[in-house]
Amino acid sequence: MRVDVRGSGDSDGLPMDEYARQEQLDGVDVIAWIAAQPWCSGCGRHGRHLMERHKRTPDSGRATEPLKAIITHCSTDDRYEDDAHTRAGCVLHDMLVWATLFRAFQGHSARSRKSWVSVLARRWYERLRAIDFNLGSWLEHQSKDPWKHGSVRENYSKITCAVYAIGGWAMAYKNAVFRLLRDLRAHEKA
Repeated sequence: MRVDVRGSGDSDGLPMDEYARQEQLDGVDVIAWIAAQPWCSGCGRHGRHLMERHKRTPDSGRATEPLKAIITHCSTDDRYEDDAHTRAGCVLHDMLVWATLFRAFQGHSARSRKSWVSVLARRWYERLRAIDFNLGSWLEHQSKDPWKHGSVRENYSKITCAVYAIGGWAMAYKNAVFRLLRDLRAHEKA
């Protein structure tokens, strides 16, 4: 299953900054919805019950009962130390490049096949008007605290499903793969 983040692709809503708390909460809802579907093997009844009773908290994005495994590809476990914005509080040279690309990604038009051109155009315009200047926000937050909610390194024990971490020697996030192997207590492979 491929899911568009709120405010992107065919989803509703408006674009948000990357790794927003709302994105994590939406992920919990998506997992519960999938588990509640009759075509979801082994979790249908449990998933429906979970959908009705699950509590959405900022930390619940990492601990969802029906989720059995994840594959993380070229990702970081610590947004403050290893992400594309800062390293130990210092702005990295590629922050401007990523901020520019991210803004362009946020401005993509909807791809819905079920809508009319005028509806798509209006939806696209609403998204374009809603895009924040993320680079400004990133530059204002050069301490660790604002980045913690998007960093699984803050509490590896919340990850209880199997993890398959994929990385590469020449990528910026290669250290995360080794930390995940060392610190996760769930089944892990890299």
